[in-house]
Amino acid sequence: MEKFFFYRFSTTIAEVQARGVVIMTLARFAIPVVEFPPMPIKLAVAGHGHAEKAEVLEAPPRPDDAADARAVALTGWFQ
Repeated sequence: MEKFFFYRFSTTIAEVQARGVVIMTLARFAIPVVEFPPMPIKLAVAGHGHAEKAEVLEAPPRPDDAADARAVALTGWFQ
């Protein structure tokens, strides 16, 4: 899971609620939660920690959220 940062105040509450549901569901099934800040995720996927969103999106899947989820999963795999 990508560590949460407060980027847009208008979506913060919904994002925190969704995050809570995901963490609660993982805990219910005894699946450990692993969190990474954006820089190690970008490093694992694009080869450098200051990659732009376009570099992370080069490979499918799309849209942005699917690419972010894939990037977090790959970071966990490589760590």
